[in-house]
Amino acid sequence: MKPTSWLKANKHSLGALTGQDHRALEAFAAIWELLATDSDGRRAAVEAAVALLPAMQPKCWPLAKELIARSMDWGDRERVWLEIEAIVADQASHDTTGTARWTVLLADLQAMRLDAMPGYRQRQLQEQEHQAALERRAAARVDGYDRDDLGPSEDR
Repeated sequence: MKPTSWLKANKHSLGALTGQDHRALEAFAAIWELLATDSDGRRAAVEAAVALLPAMQPKCWPLAKELIARSMDWGDRERVWLEIEAIVADQASHDTTGTARWTVLLADLQAMRLDAMPGYRQRQLQEQEHQAALERRAAARVDGYDRDDLGPSEDR
């Protein structure tokens, strides 16, 4: 089954893919097949995936990540993607070209991981709201007001 057919069968939308993204997706599928069958070439396969990232729009990377399950197990997706992220992080820390290419790739990979977490953005906003409320309460206490009704506080 072609990679795009497999993704469609697993309820993934392919609307964002350009012609270039389709070709890159086919290449990712070949890399995941190699990774699944050649333990000696593991590092080379992961490095090939890293080298292929710029050939695809970052918003389409989750499709490449999903394809890992086509060649391996569902649980391998996160592990393999973290290996890719680790190589990019290493490259970013040693990048002396001044282009920030690796730093940008790393930021995109990290953003992708956070966006994929169920409810991440909602939890992030709730945490920000909670922190702001705590800061308002602390400021109200300093000004001599009770935290619950913001009326003058009484000694208890």
